[in-house]
Amino acid sequence: MFRQSPEVIMDWQEWHILNPDHSFIKTRVRDNVTTSASGTYSVVTLSEEQFLELSYPSDNKLIGNCSAEPKELLSIKSKDELAGTWSM
Repeated sequence: MFRQSPEVIMDWQEWHILNPDHSFIKTRVRDNVTTSASGTYSVVTLSEEQFLELSYPSDNKLIGNCSAEPKELLSIKSKDELAGTWSM
């Protein structure tokens, strides 16, 4: 499970659960409201850096990207830390 770093001050907290069958669940808690989305994931290498590519079945407000695609690309910083590419 990947959790948002507790040192990061944000209006919400979120985490990802990655399953062995390459499915995932992303959960966000904001103002005591829990929202979840699911899809499939793969690990991709771009410019010698590894990323987790999350693919959603349709558009969702939890997707953190700058495109219209229902995908999210997260940089793998360590076995416990991901970073959204939209914030890089």
